[in-house]
Parts: sequence; structure tokens; C-alpha cells
Amino acid sequence: MNARALGLTCVVLLATASPAASQQRSAREIIDADSILVFTDGSSFHVFERDGTFRSAPLGLSGRVIAGKWTEDSLGRFVIVGRWTWQNGLSRIDDVRRMTVIANPVDATADTLRIPGIDPWSAVKVYRASFTIEELQPACSQPPGDSRPRASRLQQPPQLHATVPGKVTRVSWTDATIQLHFAGSVRPGEPQPLWPRTRTWLLREDGSAVTPTREPYVVGVGSGGFVDYRAVHSYPDSAWVDAIALIVLVDDVLITECLPR
Repeated sequence: MNARALGLTCVVLLATASPAASQQRSAREIIDADSILVFTDGSSFHVFERDGTFRSAPLGLSGRVIAGKWTEDSLGRFVIVGRWTWQNGLSRIDDVRRMTVIANPVDATADTLRIPGIDPWSAVKVYRASFTIEELQPACSQPPGDSRPRASRLQQPPQLHATVPGKVTRVSWTDATIQLHFAGSVRPGEPQPLWPRTRTWLLREDGSAVTPTREPYVVGVGSGGFVDYRAVHSYPDSAWVDAIALIVLVDDVLITECLPR
């Protein structure tokens, strides 16, 4: 579904000051300065954190909930991948969606409020803002469910299919690591090229991410007179069993792969 064609715009109206009468800032500027951007449309709140965490939930007792990760693409748009549920209602476990939004300038005027789901004891700045939903679609096709007992699934992680043409030839799960295999080989002794920037997240059912066990690193593996390099992202042994989706970011290319349940 392309929301641009529908002209779908979410406009946030909270503060009473006129945007023309106050200074405006970019959403990215606020996130970099304060580590968090919170805004509301009167019925829900939306949270962008600098570490890539995104949350959206109703202010009342029921409504749509989105929990997952966000990043910024090369056009300055925010790309959000998360699990969609309904607070105090029935939800599918595999409803993982990708939403691309354009953030308009943010009115610098903000109220200080307590927002449920962030910190009930501390108040945060809540801004007036607007954003346009440019695209909303399923994040990935759900593969067949894995009916094996949990203990059996621990012994055999799933086969992954994500690739980024010209940058990553394949993604594999090996010895509690997600490995992104870079395109191109280097002869021993030759300098390494500038490899793509990579990030990964393993998304749980509640939208939170599994915590990595160490920082990512690049390693070379020799084969046939050449060295193949890969980015290694380390996670706990059982991480994939607890996750419903893998999110891979290679430079500004975002890929999501749903995992068998």
C-alpha cells in the first residue's frame, strides 16, 4: 500500500504556539541533540531514539502499537521496521511492517509531559510536528513455520536469504553470529577496500531487539589464493529462537527477513 497515493498525512498538534512565530528544527537535529524525539497526535505518541529504537502506542486504553527499529535513508526519510499489534486486542505474531515517512520541520515549542511506556516517573519534551507516510507495506514474506521443538531448533539455525547486490552476497548464521559476506575478494597482502557499513537487529515479538554480545568486526577468510571478508555480528546462542525477524542495514539499504516460528 502506497500512502502517498492516498495523500495520507499524520499531523501532530499539541503546543499552542504558532509554527510561524517560533523557531523550527529538523527531527534529526532534535534526536541528535536530545537522544530522543517524542510527539503526539492527541490519541497516540511516537518515539524516535538515537540508538534506533522506535515506539508508537495509544495514550488511551486501546489502539495501535508499533515497536521496532528505525533508520534514515539516503533521501533523509525515516524507515521504520517493527511489529504491529493492537493494545488490549487480538494481534498476529508475524505482523512485521515497513513504513517510510518524511519528517517535516519540528516546531521548537514543546510541552513537558509524562508519557506512558517511556518513563512514568519522568517528564519528556513532547513536540508539535508533522510527517507524511510515503510507504507502508509488509516488511517481509513469512516463511513456513518451524514446528520442531525449541531444543531441536537450537541445534539448526534457519537458512537466511538476504543479499545486497554489489555489496553483500549472502547472510549466514554461524556459531552464534550473523555474518554478512562482502562481494569481491582480495589477494593476500593487498589492502582491504572500504567495506560497506553494516548493522543488524534481531527483533523479538514485543518489538525489542536482542542485545549483541560484542561490537561487530570484519574478518578475512582465505580460500583458493584469495581472502573473502565478512562482517561478523555476535549474539547469544539462542537469539534466533527468540526473534521473529532479522533486520539488516548495509550503508543505506535496509532488508528485513522474517524467521520461522
